[in-house]
Amino acid sequence: MRADGKRYSSASGHRAGQSLHFGGRRGVAGGHGFGHVNGLVPSHSYLLQRAVDTTLDGNCTSTMWLTLGKGLVAQSLTTDDTGTAREDLFRNLAALPTGSRFDIHFRVIDATTLAVALESGCYEYTVDE
Repeated sequence: MRADGKRYSSASGHRAGQSLHFGGRRGVAGGHGFGHVNGLVPSHSYLLQRAVDTTLDGNCTSTMWLTLGKGLVAQSLTTDDTGTAREDLFRNLAALPTGSRFDIHFRVIDATTLAVALESGCYEYTVDE
């Protein structure tokens, strides 16, 4: 927990030499977070997506992928010459009551081919202030 009282949650996924990290918090204006990838193709664009389901069993079965970004506008993550990218992202979570819980998983897809580059495990998420 940060000094401002906001709790962070994070998820990650790994393949040999590659990683995906997503972390965030629920704030007054909504959910703010970041997407960070490394070990991908240099100077290339990717999209960070998430899918959720409300069956809390640690098994993410949803394939309803939503591309994350700046609110409702999708935002790509463009890697630098080392294959690393970081982007600040946000989504308004005001409609979700504190205490809401769901399973969530993330993936990074190639922005051109839409092929999956990385995928996280399944995490239980609780909306908290």
